[in-house]
Amino acid sequence: MRRQLQRMTTQITLLGRCTAMERVAAFLVDMSYRVGFPGKTGTVIGLPMKREDIADYLRLNSETISRLFSKLKTRRVIDMPKPGRVILLDQQVLTGLSPVTAGTLACQFDAA
Repeated sequence: MRRQLQRMTTQITLLGRCTAMERVAAFLVDMSYRVGFPGKTGTVIGLPMKREDIADYLRLNSETISRLFSKLKTRRVIDMPKPGRVILLDQQVLTGLSPVTAGTLACQFDAA
């Protein structure tokens, strides 16, 4: 229950105080801890939702999500080899773009 409360608090903070890029970066870092696994070139994330659903979750529009994913891909922070799959090529840069520290997210997923 404590972890759920921490996640809800983090989500409220993201939606209320962060830029669109910060929200997307925090989302990807969070997903890397939740469903990511090591790949040849970085952390692989199988996204369980479409861009429209990500946009709804982050309170953005789907065009903004597409634009920011493209910007991260151009900067070689992520790769998107196929729909529904993101590879974090430079998690350090992504974490730096996120207002939520990796340590905070890791603590949320540690076993109690």
